[in-house]
Amino acid sequence: MTPEQEYRELYEWLRHSRCLEALLLASERYEEGLGDPPVGMIQEMLNQVTLLIINKIFLPVPSGVRHLSNLKSFCISAVEAPADIEVLNTAIQQFPQIESLELKGLILSRLPEEIFKLPHLTSFSFLGELQCLPEDMRVFSRLKSLHIKATYMYKPIQPRVYKLSSIPESIGMLNQLEVLSLEMPDSLKHFPKGLNKLTQLKQLTIEASHIPLECIRDITNLERFSFTLLGDPLDMEIYPSKHQEVLEVLKYIRTLHCLTHLKINSPFMSHIPEWIDELIHLESLEIRELTTFSEDLDPRWPYAYFIPTPIPESLQQLKKLTYLQLANISLETVPEVIQYLPSLTEVYLDEIHFKQEEVIPANFTPPPQLLLFAIRFIYMSKERGNAVRAFFPETCKVILLTNTNV
Repeated sequence: MTPEQEYRELYEWLRHSRCLEALLLASERYEEGLGDPPVGMIQEMLNQVTLLIINKIFLPVPSGVRHLSNLKSFCISAVEAPADIEVLNTAIQQFPQIESLELKGLILSRLPEEIFKLPHLTSFSFLGELQCLPEDMRVFSRLKSLHIKATYMYKPIQPRVYKLSSIPESIGMLNQLEVLSLEMPDSLKHFPKGLNKLTQLKQLTIEASHIPLECIRDITNLERFSFTLLGDPLDMEIYPSKHQEVLEVLKYIRTLHCLTHLKINSPFMSHIPEWIDELIHLESLEIRELTTFSEDLDPRWPYAYFIPTPIPESLQQLKKLTYLQLANISLETVPEVIQYLPSLTEVYLDEIHFKQEEVIPANFTPPPQLLLFAIRFIYMSKERGNAVRAFFPETCKVILLTNTNV
C-alpha cells in the first residue's frame, strides 16, 4: 500500500467511525462537491491530531495510524462489552508516542500488556469492570496520574463479570505519582498500606464503602482531596461506625494545610466542622449528602425528619473561596455566610430541603464578585422563584431548577 493509499484509508476510517472531531471539522471546511480533500490536506489534518477517541467496534485500527505523528492522548471507549485483550494490545502497540491512555466502558480480566511498554505514558485511566491490577505496579513507574474506577458496566439485573477486590501493596512504589483516583463502590475489601508511601501526591480521590485512614495518614501535602463514603444512612446498624469513620477522616483533613480543593460526599456526615476556616488556602468546597436526623426518625418517611444542617460562621473566613456547592442537605434558608465571602464567583445549591418558604434571608446581599447562583429545589412555586431572582443584580446569572415550572 502506498503512502497516499494509507492516508486515504485512515481518513475514511476516521471519518466513518466519527471518532475524530478535529478531522471532521477540518474536512467540513473543504468545499462540497469536490469529493474527498486532496492527500496534502489530509496529511496536514492528521499532523494536527493530538487526541484520538475511538469506539471498540472500530478496532482494529488501520496501519496508516503511524501518520498520526503528534498524537498524545488515546481513548478506547465501549458500551457494556467484554473486550478482546489481543485486539487491544494490537491497537495500543501502534501508538508508542502517546502520553495519556484511557480505557472506558471495557470489561477485562487483566490490563493489556502493551500498556506497560509505552515509554512516554504518564497518565492512565480505566473505567469499567476489571478482575485484577498487575501485582507489581512498578510497570507504571513513569505515571504521574492514575485513575481506576471499577464499577458495574451492565444493568443491575445482569450478573457482574469481574470485581476488583484488592489493590497491590506495590502501588506505594509509584514515586512519580501526583494524581491518584481510586473509585471502588462495592467490591474493594481493603486498601493497601503502601498508599502511605505516596507522600508526593497532590491530588487524591477515594470512593469506597470504607475510607482507610491508616493507609493515607502520611499523605499530607495534598492540594485536592475528594472522598465519598458509601452506605445507607437509614441502616441504623452501620450508621454509628460509619459516622465515626467520617469524624476520623475530618481530623485528617484538618492537617492538610496546602488544600485548595475539597469535596466531601457522605450521608454519614452530620455537619460542617467549625474549624473549616483553618483551611486558609481553600478555593473550592463541595459538600454533599449531609444528614442530620431528629430523634423521632421514621424510616418510612425519613426526609420529613431531617433537621436543618447548621452552617458555621467560620466559613466566612475562607477569603480565597471562589466555588461553593452544597447538595442533598437540609437548610433553613440560603446560608447568610455566603455574602461575606469576597472572592466567591459560583454557588450551587443542589436538591436542597429548605425549611422556610422564603429561601433567602431578607437582609441577604450577594457577594460582589458572584457571577453564577444556581439552586435545584425539591419544590418551588413561580412566586418563590421570582422572589429569589430579585436578590441578584444583572451581572449575576441565576439558574433555578425544580420539578415544577418556574
